[in-house]
Amino acid sequence: MEIDNLKGLRDFIITYNQIADECFNYCVYNFNNRNLSNDEELCLHNCTKRFVSSQTRLSRGFADYQMNKLNQANQVPK
Repeated sequence: MEIDNLKGLRDFIITYNQIADECFNYCVYNFNNRNLSNDEELCLHNCTKRFVSSQTRLSRGFADYQMNKLNQANQVPK
């Protein structure tokens, strides 16, 4: 069980880093100021929201697919 927890944590960290990297590269363009502009903040907010939403949809779709495959395997006569 400990290994599963570590794999879950690893996957979470990878996803978090992907979100941070993608959204930063897409949204942050002004390095002349220490603070983010309002446009950059809004872009980062929307980007992370979209990324998390798409990851959630993808996870649900994968879980549904796995459940359907499992149900099909259980219905095959032995």
